[in-house]
Amino acid sequence: MGQLLQAYPHWIPRLIATATPLPEIVTQVQHWIEEQLPAVVCTASLADNPSIYWGQARPPDLTPDHLQSLNDQGWQVTNSLHDSIPVAISLPHWICEEKGVEGEWRPLRSSQGSLLGLMGVYAQTFPDQVDECQMIYWAQDLVCLAVECSQIREQKNLMQTILDNAPMGVVIKDLQHRYAWVNRYKEITSRAPSSEIIGKSEDDFFPPEIARILQAHDQEVMTTGQARQFEETTRIASGETRHTLSIKFPLRNSQGQLVGMGGIFADITARKQVETRLHLLQEAVAASNVAMVIADARAVDYPVIYVNPAFEQLTGYTSLEVLGKNCRILQGSDTDQPELVELRLALQQQRGCQVTLRNYRKDGSLFWNRLCLSPVFDFEGHLTYVVGFQQDVTEQKRLEKHKDEFLAIVAHELRTPLTSIQGLLGLLEVNRLDLRSDLGRQLLQNATADMRALSLLLDQILDLTNLQLGHVKMHCQYVAALPLLEQLVLIIQPVGNQWEMTIKIEACVDQVWVDPDRILQVLIQLVGNAIKHTSAGKMIVIRVEQIEGGSLWQVQDQGNGIPADKLKQIFSPFHQVNSSSMRSAGGMGLGLSLCHQIIAAHGGQIWVDTSSEGSTFSFCLPGACSMVSLQALPDQ
Repeated sequence: MGQLLQAYPHWIPRLIATATPLPEIVTQVQHWIEEQLPAVVCTASLADNPSIYWGQARPPDLTPDHLQSLNDQGWQVTNSLHDSIPVAISLPHWICEEKGVEGEWRPLRSSQGSLLGLMGVYAQTFPDQVDECQMIYWAQDLVCLAVECSQIREQKNLMQTILDNAPMGVVIKDLQHRYAWVNRYKEITSRAPSSEIIGKSEDDFFPPEIARILQAHDQEVMTTGQARQFEETTRIASGETRHTLSIKFPLRNSQGQLVGMGGIFADITARKQVETRLHLLQEAVAASNVAMVIADARAVDYPVIYVNPAFEQLTGYTSLEVLGKNCRILQGSDTDQPELVELRLALQQQRGCQVTLRNYRKDGSLFWNRLCLSPVFDFEGHLTYVVGFQQDVTEQKRLEKHKDEFLAIVAHELRTPLTSIQGLLGLLEVNRLDLRSDLGRQLLQNATADMRALSLLLDQILDLTNLQLGHVKMHCQYVAALPLLEQLVLIIQPVGNQWEMTIKIEACVDQVWVDPDRILQVLIQLVGNAIKHTSAGKMIVIRVEQIEGGSLWQVQDQGNGIPADKLKQIFSPFHQVNSSSMRSAGGMGLGLSLCHQIIAAHGGQIWVDTSSEGSTFSFCLPGACSMVSLQALPDQ
């Protein structure tokens, strides 16, 4: 036993204690095991550093390739192991079979049981002597100790770096309120090195009245055993007042005994100064581009004491008509709104809130009002005023309605083709459909048509988006008008024939300056709409005529006309005469919006005239608008 102890590498623990780099320690363990067990191959693979391994001592007939394979295998095993592995694992592999070598892998674990890596032991005759086995255990323990100590030092250095570079103060105090540790931020704010702070209390840095308050906060934390947050005011040596936000918490040892207090603090002097200025500005605001109203919270019924010009412009009321009254004058008789309950509750609880209300201007017109309330308190914490910021969100509400309509349309337009395609694929999946049969061919044709319809919907959405963003350029050229209309008829006539409609074209001009593909797209859309909304057996007329400097185009149908309340938004995206998802005509409401964008990109204008006897969609291209009386054009 004495000889065995003499063989123990006492210098290696000293290297570990003096923070010698880990690779050097592993090398020392390697050299020691080579000397003690020259016939054994030991290899170590660390979980967080695969480049560190050792195993130079080896039987003469193990080649470097064999040895490298041992290290590679150890690294793979390290990655694949988990916490439930046994103390040792025997791993047969090709080297064992080829060279008759016995192998064993041992887990390298920390004192807490976490896996640090693996140590492999290989020998043609595995060590069976107690001394030899003990040396292997020592090597294993030394590597574990070195790795764990290295990790602890790295964690400590990292924590010290984090704390020293943190943009806030971190301190530790003992039970006598003396500083036991401070970070660099505390040194900077105290204008003293840590050596002049540690061991001292607040009495050594502040006047008695301030020190008593700070120590009372510390004592509250130690007495209650609970973390607390404080806003503390101090004066530094120059006499300047500083405001600090501090979070203080108790510190306990492993037995749960209170040993001191920790603190984290940040200088909020600048924030306090900003808060003071903002408070003064809020009470002194005289004008803003945002509609603003200030009510007196100290008086009964919150009377208005100030409105800015933006409020007058939004509501139509003058300041004299509003001062002294409650803002409910904007509600009119529309008092049954859930948002009003939230508004009253916020006032009662003296807190801010945001609601969107239906309000009414002085002329009775409705607008959606997004109201943001902000309470204003005095320095004693009493509610004094309520400031309201108002924004007209009527247009946003309209867009939200269009969005909802669009979702309903998309759901309707996509459901039918997707159901058809899904049904076809389902039959194919279970081999219950023969595509060579009449039914199979018909279903395949239907699915193909549905896919084209889905592709068209996507193309329309992308096309509209690119047009709205200005990403599409018109390629205008002189084009013969009559051939263009004849091409239109060839495309649209089959659809018209289904409804027994007559399509008539009138070209009163030889050539027009247009992007032919885009204008053909517009005409197909307008004529397609006319067919959808015209009874069978009627006539649709398409004409183009020359007007000074340009051309005027018209598509006239004999349908039922368009309701007057639908005209204003008829060229808006997703707008339809009948937006119900059960409409029979189909479509997503993008076609007319695309037409509007294409004509606008040409520099022209599009409009519609309608009556109970039908509708006429007209558009003029550059030069034609000047010949059309603006009074004759509807207000679109």
